[in-house]
Amino acid sequence: MIWKSLAALMVVLNFGAFSSSSNYQLKSYGVNSGGTNNSSSSTYSLQAGTGEVSGNVSGATTYQTKSGSIEAQQANVPGAPTVDNNSSTYFNKLHFVINTASNPTDTTYVVAVSTTSNFTVTNYVQADGTLGAGQVFQTYSQWGGAAGSLAIGLSSSTTYYFKVAAMQGKFTATGFGPSASAATVPPPSLSFSVSPNNLDMGSLSAGSVVTSPSSISFSFTSNSAFGGTIYVTGSDTGLRSVNSSYTIQVSPPSGDLSSLSEGFGLQGLSASAPLTIQSPYDGTSNTVGSIYTTFQPLFSSTSTINSGSASATLKAKASATTPAAQDYTETLTFVAAASY
Repeated sequence: MIWKSLAALMVVLNFGAFSSSSNYQLKSYGVNSGGTNNSSSSTYSLQAGTGEVSGNVSGATTYQTKSGSIEAQQANVPGAPTVDNNSSTYFNKLHFVINTASNPTDTTYVVAVSTTSNFTVTNYVQADGTLGAGQVFQTYSQWGGAAGSLAIGLSSSTTYYFKVAAMQGKFTATGFGPSASAATVPPPSLSFSVSPNNLDMGSLSAGSVVTSPSSISFSFTSNSAFGGTIYVTGSDTGLRSVNSSYTIQVSPPSGDLSSLSEGFGLQGLSASAPLTIQSPYDGTSNTVGSIYTTFQPLFSSTSTINSGSASATLKAKASATTPAAQDYTETLTFVAAASY
């Protein structure tokens, strides 16, 4: 008798351990042919797919779709950011606001910057606003939200291009979206001159208004977007004589020397646009503005001053009771300041 012994054969196919962590475990996971499946919780997300469907790529300038293999799922590609230089005032920084393209609030974004539209050399905005070689992802709110943020440390008179990519916890990082650009302006500049440096009023006759033999000329130029101001101050409040301990002055803010018994002050004569003469120095005839020991605006503009010019004159009057002296003097100081 021939005995046959049949040995049992058991084959175990182990496709790997179940996906798990301290927060979850996937006991069973599968997909049908040509389909997809996904599941998620607050701590994980998983999507699977199998099979392909033949087809061609179709699309437009803003999207592309393929009916073939199932592609990796991405966050929405950000639109072109808003970029500006604060009404032509920034010379070393630019302001930008990210276009979220309706991504979830926990989406993070990286901002690429280049001085060329094709981004041949690319840097990225860092968390502190500077540019660096490493990509930094932050949420919309961390990039300033609707108020935006600043890219700092930029070169003046240079155009910069900005574009943004997104990454969200459930999806892969997107490609960079379309770009937007803005240019920094030239660095701040200001030139200012006053002529002459000395004026001799001559002799004062009682009851007569004396005008300085020449006017004071000002030249003021600045590329500041918000203009600037020429200020004046005096070491005293008028023509002062040390020997007689007396000062010829006009009580603030102004006075008409035609009707006053005595006085001394400054009167603006002309100002080229956009400069304008400021009160109390905008009087006519013999009305002058008082001299202060603190700086007062004489000429001012709220916009860029290109080759600005202005002039002013000094007027004085002595009375019959004004002490006679040879040392009546006043030192006027003029300062120009611009608003950038």
